[in-house]
Amino acid sequence: MGTTPEDPTPKLSLEPPLTTMRRGIAGFAVDPHVGFVCVLHHDNEDGGSADIDVQSSGQHQFVYTVISTLDRSTVQSAEALCLVQLAGGLDLGAVVFPPDTLARLVKMELDDGDKASVEDLRSRVRLLAITVIEDNDGNDDPTKEVKSSPLPSSNDERDEKIAQSSAKIMTAVMNLPGLNGVTEDRVGAAMQLHANSNGNIDRLAFSELLDTLRRNTIEGGENAGGGNLKFRLTASLAKEDSNSPSTLVDFYASAFESIGLALRYKVKVTVSKDCLKGGMELDGMGKVIERFPAFRPVQELEEDASIMDGFIPSMFFKENSPDNDDKA
Repeated sequence: MGTTPEDPTPKLSLEPPLTTMRRGIAGFAVDPHVGFVCVLHHDNEDGGSADIDVQSSGQHQFVYTVISTLDRSTVQSAEALCLVQLAGGLDLGAVVFPPDTLARLVKMELDDGDKASVEDLRSRVRLLAITVIEDNDGNDDPTKEVKSSPLPSSNDERDEKIAQSSAKIMTAVMNLPGLNGVTEDRVGAAMQLHANSNGNIDRLAFSELLDTLRRNTIEGGENAGGGNLKFRLTASLAKEDSNSPSTLVDFYASAFESIGLALRYKVKVTVSKDCLKGGMELDGMGKVIERFPAFRPVQELEEDASIMDGFIPSMFFKENSPDNDDKA
């Protein structure tokens, strides 16, 4: 995907001509102007096969959302690498996309409505649907409502402890995936959210602090929020009492988290018709290729992953050491 030093020409997915496309998440691309994007297919049909015929008489419409602004020529950010791997069925991005992401998002939405810990919720939550809706700028738009937790009570001693520790925390996290643009001010603000009453950060608080910093880094870049698109997720939450019915929980997540969860749990992303405006809509696969020459459909990423999946294990089960000719 993108360019290589040996061959600066973008790798186009046109040989052989593209005939089918995956519903929901169609594929990914790197773009020199906006970065790493996910292309989504708008589908009015319910059910049916997983793929669509892009050469059929019907007009297929697509939208795109920016995941990372760092990937202007090649896939290099932790977020982009994580989604490309997930698209191929390889769930390897535990650092930037932890296994408890879904449970953590549900916990944040429940706030004090459920006293269970994130670890307890992991076995009780199930992702049901992801819908992409229009993100209006109006203050009366209910989709703009953001649930925020109150800041912990602070004092001069706590603030001084946080100020003294922020530089050390920044040094510890600045080289982690997805945090190369972090600043000491952002670290300090995140510590105010997650430090205890004494200004200290334990292991759980440190994990939450990393998540806050990554969210700010991803959403703070140019077009990183996905333009006019907003992701609404629906999950079911089973009660601790197995005889009680499950409840539905609706919440919102970033483009990266939403696409990642869709790939991890194999949930289709549905694009509402209202999203087909605002400059991010693409009418037909020809427009997708024209706008993103380095576009790669999900099917190709799955094929690449299957080849790699078969190659890696073989490297550990060679009966003999490689000959000198093999070492070249």
